[in-house]
Amino acid sequence: MARPLRMEGSGMWYHVMARGDDGRVLFAHQREFRNFLERLGQLCALFKIEVHAYAVMGTHVHLFVCTTEPNLSRFMQRLLTGYSVWYNRRRERTGHVFQGRYKAIVVDRDDYGADVSRYIHLNPARAQTAGDLARMRQTARSYPWSSYRAYLGLAPAPAFLCTHATLEAFGGDTAKARAKYAEFVESGLLRDVPELGEQVK
Repeated sequence: MARPLRMEGSGMWYHVMARGDDGRVLFAHQREFRNFLERLGQLCALFKIEVHAYAVMGTHVHLFVCTTEPNLSRFMQRLLTGYSVWYNRRRERTGHVFQGRYKAIVVDRDDYGADVSRYIHLNPARAQTAGDLARMRQTARSYPWSSYRAYLGLAPAPAFLCTHATLEAFGGDTAKARAKYAEFVESGLLRDVPELGEQVK
């Protein structure tokens, strides 16, 4: 059966997810996290992709992106294939690294953009700790492989990261907007943030 065509266009927003094949650990060392993010930055410049949030986890990746051209598939193919080749050489192995095709959900940025950003930024806290609100908050704020620290001004933003489009809903790219955004994101720790799935389409 033929694969369904992906919806692509300029000015489209996507929540993109890619997982390790059969639960494979994709990133176990700092060098692997850094390689993926450096590769992401290089390809964003090449394909003119805007990254508005990201979380690179041990077994999976979340990206919130906007395309300026209808080229998401080519961008993701280069990103995942390039990392897979490097990963296999590094680990002296062969075979699949990522689980099938990546998943890309089209997002209505005005209605759900902030929710997608929050969901991505809470991923490290929900994956690594549970129950203790203070610890979960600290995990989200200290996790080095997501864009949340840059949003809060706790770390320099990578050149490929665009924060203003999200922060403008909280008053602009200022200290006050960052504080309001942090309050919005971390309020999600007080309740279950649902899988976004179909409602963001």
